Amino acid sequence: MSGAIDLSGGSGTVTLDVSGATTLHSTLDVTGDTSVNTFDSIGATSIATSSGAVNIATPGETTVS
Repeated sequence: MSGAIDLSGGSGTVTLDVSGATTLHSTLDVTGDTSVNTFDSIGATSIATSSGAVNIATPGETTVS
């Protein structure tokens, strides 16, 4: 697929499985348990702004190499 894809019109759960570099030009709101292998952010990034635990690394692991 290429170009703009609108997922906002449906109902229920939407699963977005993306491979390769991906750019979002607006906001990404995520609810529930979410895990990522690599997270790059340019500009301000807010995590758990209302509540919730944010685990950056397993205890004893480094987050910067």
